Amino acid sequence: FSYNLDTKVITQITNDVFSDYAPSYSPDGKKIVFSSDRAAIQNKNINAVLPINLAIYDIASKAVSNLDVFPGANNLNAQFSSNSQNIYFLSNRDGFRNLYKYNFTDNTVDQLTDYFTGISGITEFSPAISVSNTDDIVYSYYRYQRYTLYNSPLSNFKAKRIGNQEEKTR
Repeated sequence: FSYNLDTKVITQITNDVFSDYAPSYSPDGKKIVFSSDRAAIQNKNINAVLPINLAIYDIASKAVSNLDVFPGANNLNAQFSSNSQNIYFLSNRDGFRNLYKYNFTDNTVDQLTDYFTGISGITEFSPAISVSNTDDIVYSYYRYQRYTLYNSPLSNFKAKRIGNQEEKTR
């Protein structure tokens, strides 16, 4: 659902059997990115625990499409970049939750962090990143037996290009 603060109108966005959560509007107001189990269910995944992937809702067409990134991993907490051309998200594709950037223009993925304990909130599905309108990224990192918030401009991350389907174990 979406609630318009000015008009006080509630709009139902999805109405289906899928679990959808953690939505984030694009700054240009054209799309919403969210986490969902819809890709796993649509692909007839029969595991007891379904992987969570990313989905995009196009506001004009009211269409939902799956973002084809790391299909067996949990991809969470997606946030648009300030220009709406990229999505920053967390994935446990290699067993540790790290920060990634998806580029809509060429469908590429860059890994931005490689932390041993991963970026995480208090629970697996808790939000752990936030992106500013200047692409500064605030994230929660657990180490030394405590959670610490870090704030970093995008330029501080050393991006490593990886394949959209690349899953590995450490």
